[in-house]
Amino acid sequence: KFEQVDTSATRRHEGTGLGLAISKRLISMYNGELCVHSDFGNGSCFSFSLQLPKRSQPHSEPVELNANRLLLIDDYLPRVEHLMRLAKEIGIDVTHRNDWAAAQSLGRDLDDFDRIIASVNNAQDRDALYELDATESAAKRVLFLAPCVMEEGQAWSCERDRLLPQPVT
Repeated sequence: KFEQVDTSATRRHEGTGLGLAISKRLISMYNGELCVHSDFGNGSCFSFSLQLPKRSQPHSEPVELNANRLLLIDDYLPRVEHLMRLAKEIGIDVTHRNDWAAAQSLGRDLDDFDRIIASVNNAQDRDALYELDATESAAKRVLFLAPCVMEEGQAWSCERDRLLPQPVT
C-alpha cells in the first residue's frame, strides 16, 4: 500500500510520506477524488473533492451567551486567546482564570458574572463547578467546554444544551 521512494539518510525532505497515503485512502472510502498539481522544483498542491449528504438539521443549537461579563476558566492558552478575541468582538468583558482554584480567589465577585465558561480538566474542578452550577445564584450561568472527543462511557451531569462543543467558532 505504501512504499517510500528515497529512504536514504541524505534525502532533502523529512517525513515518512504517510500523510498522503492515509489521505488518499480516506478520500477513496468516501468515493472522493484526490488531485495533485506539481511544478518541478516548486512543489506540489494537493486538493480533494467529496460528495457529502446535506444535514437535515444543525449539529447543535447555537448557544446564546446573553452576557456582559464573562468568567473564562481554561488553561489552554490558544483557546483562551481565541475565546477572548471572540468575546471582545461582540462587546463582552472577559475575566480569565486558569483553573477553578484561581477563580475562587474572586470570592463574592463570582456573582457579578453573567456567564461562566469552564474547561474541566480534573475531578476537583468538575465537582466544584457542578456544585456552583447547582446554586441559585449561578443557575443556568455555567457553560462547560466539552472535550473534542469524549471517552467511551463518559457522561456529563449537566444538560446537553449547557455543553459548548469544541472547537468554538
